[in-house]
Amino acid sequence: MNKDILTISPETELSMAAEFFIENKYGCLPVIQNDKLVGILTPVDFVKLAHKMLKESA
Repeated sequence: MNKDILTISPETELSMAAEFFIENKYGCLPVIQNDKLVGILTPVDFVKLAHKMLKESA
């Protein structure tokens, strides 16, 4: 088990989170606020966002 887990905050720019996924091949990024887990960001979240944006621009 890895104890050095990369986390992000709710204020982290999505472009920075995307770079973490691309450069490190992470499967998920825990979202931490005030030392508490408030969410988990995954590559699927980016696919859903891209899909939504593509539908809106069509």
